[in-house]
Amino acid sequence: MTTPYGGYPAGPTPAMGRLVVHAKHSWLGFLFALTGIKVEIDWQPTKVPWGQSTFDLPAGNYHLRVSTRWFGVFGAVELSVVVHPGQVVTVYYRPPAAKWMRGVAGFSPLTFRDMRASIAVNIGLVIVLVAYVFLVIV
Repeated sequence: MTTPYGGYPAGPTPAMGRLVVHAKHSWLGFLFALTGIKVEIDWQPTKVPWGQSTFDLPAGNYHLRVSTRWFGVFGAVELSVVVHPGQVVTVYYRPPAAKWMRGVAGFSPLTFRDMRASIAVNIGLVIVLVAYVFLVIV
């Protein structure tokens, strides 16, 4: 079967739908702004920035995996997504507060999990930084 340049088999154009991935990090994870997220649709990776990313897809079932990029990939979340013709499916993603935790994804807006852990990690980093500066100066 031959495929035209668009990548679809020859024949009628398949009915299309749209997948929107909305990814947002908390203000405590401000360093995430330097990177982006990795979106895999049926194991085809795409690196996209934070915010809203749109993917026009033929109608069908898809395996979606979203993760955060920061010194490696972490916070991975996997979902099964069904895209119907003419439908817009929105998936919301939030990264974890720390590298050893899991991210969160769903079909409705999410709140940030693990804020206490994120605050504790950031306070710990500030204490280590202040101790290092104090030891270097003294």
